[in-house]
Amino acid sequence: PADTSYDAHINSIDTTLAGSNLDLKAVAEIFRTSKDLEEFEKRLNEKDGVNNLDLNNDGKVDYLRVLDRADGNTHVIVIQAVLGKDKFQDVASIDVVQEGDKVSLQLVGDEDVYGTEYYLEPQDEQEVKNYPSVQFIFHVGYTPYYSPYYWGYYPPYFHPWPPFPAYYYHRHVYHHYYHHHHHHYHHGRRPMHPHARNVYYGHRSTAPIKNPNYRRPANRPGTRPGQGSSRPSTRPANRPSTQPHNPSTRPSTRPTKPSSRPATQPSRPATRPSTQPSRPATRPSRPSNPSSRPSTRPSRPTSRPSARPAPRSYGGGAGRVRGGRR
Repeated sequence: PADTSYDAHINSIDTTLAGSNLDLKAVAEIFRTSKDLEEFEKRLNEKDGVNNLDLNNDGKVDYLRVLDRADGNTHVIVIQAVLGKDKFQDVASIDVVQEGDKVSLQLVGDEDVYGTEYYLEPQDEQEVKNYPSVQFIFHVGYTPYYSPYYWGYYPPYFHPWPPFPAYYYHRHVYHHYYHHHHHHYHHGRRPMHPHARNVYYGHRSTAPIKNPNYRRPANRPGTRPGQGSSRPSTRPANRPSTQPHNPSTRPSTRPTKPSSRPATQPSRPATRPSTQPSRPATRPSRPSNPSSRPSTRPSRPTSRPSARPAPRSYGGGAGRVRGGRR
């Protein structure tokens, strides 16, 4: 008989997405059964395992390293693909948070590889605190794990191999993980731990995906992981409403400024010509002064000669009379 669940699983896979070559449900199952993060990293990079990524298009599977971004009782376990020298692309992260006696877990796919709102959660939350890897990271004296491997320096067990064809890889993953363990996890709708998402985005690493066979997933309607469910609903509503108001007010106020300037500028030249013609009107009255000055000056010499000869004639006559008498 035909395996309808297998057919449904294969038909639901979009092989053009980069995330189709790293099944996160299989990754979650490996994390659940690993004793610590070092073993978890080793099992991620085993041949014929869950890793079939080639994001840098060099014809070899990328090495996946594991980092623990710890902040108190919050652990963000990041899975990074090594794409080149000092080039890393975050693929997924596992948020593990302890609150009292309860430990919750959520696996989140990075938006560049899986798109937005890709969340996986365990069906039985009570069993999370019993995971060996979870008990390891909350053990007293635990030091956050940070993979020592990078581009050109890999562990002895890792030998890069060419990626397997899509049909072979997905058939292998289904028979080794989905057939018996796919029911352990289900898809969530929103981030469970906002603080863990803030820790993740505070240290997120991205690098260009150069493989032409992969395409970045389009943003799904919803939120960006870790940013809250209210942002996508407000962003489309607020941005179109606020942006039209800004251009509408700016042109209404700006035209008023040039309209007032021409109104005041013409008034200034109107007053200036009225005052300037009045000045030459007063200047012609000045010639009246020189006309009076020459009239007074000639009167002075006429009076002086008339007074001087009078005493000369009078003095001469008196002398003669006196001399005659002698």
